[in-house]
Amino acid sequence: MTSLLDLGSFVLQEIVMFVPPRERFQNVAQTCRRLFQICSTRRAWRGQFFELESTRTLNGKSHPTHNHSASLYTSPLDPSLKQMFVYGGNLSHNNVIEKIQNELWCFDFASKSWSQSVAASPSRTEHSSVIFENNLYVFGGYGGNYLNNLLALPLPFRPENGLVEIAVSGDVPPPRSAHSLVVYNEHMYCFGGWRGIQAPNSNADLYKLSFRERKWSHIPAKGEVPSPRRVHNAIVYKDSMFVFGGFDEKKKPTEFNDTYRFDFLTEEWSKIECRGDVPFGRSRSTAVQWGRFMYVLGGWDRVDSHAELFELDLETYVWREVDTNLRDLQVNGIQAHSCVVLGDWLVTFGGKSGGDKIFDQMFACRLGRNRTHNRNISPPESGSESE
Repeated sequence: MTSLLDLGSFVLQEIVMFVPPRERFQNVAQTCRRLFQICSTRRAWRGQFFELESTRTLNGKSHPTHNHSASLYTSPLDPSLKQMFVYGGNLSHNNVIEKIQNELWCFDFASKSWSQSVAASPSRTEHSSVIFENNLYVFGGYGGNYLNNLLALPLPFRPENGLVEIAVSGDVPPPRSAHSLVVYNEHMYCFGGWRGIQAPNSNADLYKLSFRERKWSHIPAKGEVPSPRRVHNAIVYKDSMFVFGGFDEKKKPTEFNDTYRFDFLTEEWSKIECRGDVPFGRSRSTAVQWGRFMYVLGGWDRVDSHAELFELDLETYVWREVDTNLRDLQVNGIQAHSCVVLGDWLVTFGGKSGGDKIFDQMFACRLGRNRTHNRNISPPESGSESE
């Protein structure tokens, strides 16, 4: 008998992509009890990526990118309005930045369609972006030189709006790229990064910006501070920021498989001793937080690109590798891509492969634990040089 997973990706997308919220599941159950069970069982979908039919086009041509930024916006007035904003990047096939992009795109998950801003935005790559309330914020990056200005875009998306620079005060971080940004309690935190061959060492400094005052401040190093690094991952869970991976010339690339925790309340660092399937060191991976877990996808160890998906339990600090089908989708490795979480789906866009192919596709994978003992899991809630 043919499995549901043997169906074409476009069929799967229409059946299960962004499974409806709990209150609408009864209609599915009444129509087809078996489909209801399949759609509500994470066991069947764990690690299964499929391509979304959503390629960006510009003047009739596909439009790939890597080392861009992506952030997910959910309207507080209309939670069904979910938009992913993709900005910048570059098109180099090696480690020298070339063809820096300045385009700002919005993907609407309801209509499954892309729209491009017609307003001018500055060219930028290796930057980071976050969303706070009804604004997209972009900080740092490289656009011919290393940057430390702050850009903002009002949300939701309007094609006539572009990113514009906003004034800030205080102890502004020095210019940098390949850093991380996270949001916690009305503040944006910036960690790490570098300034290229002008200042070849990576940073281990930490700054925070008050969104209300638009004022930067430097946070003094305290505790077990991470070694300097760039192109690392950072996520927020409860009252802490977790940092994983990265790269700097002073350590072997494979040694960057360490995990650090920054406590926002005490402003102190600690190193986490992890167990389980600890990933090899890598940079240019992506990480997202979902529930009590951090998921890390792909990355690069300065030799090979990776296509693994790892899960870290942020309560027990145990790593698990999640079997995926990415190689079946001709994704032999992926780095410098972006990921967002929509409900219990991981959605990735762009990046490049181990063969230096630059992606213009979106792939999606349902998150969750592999509960083989329970086939009737409750339906999900909706919900210069380059580094």
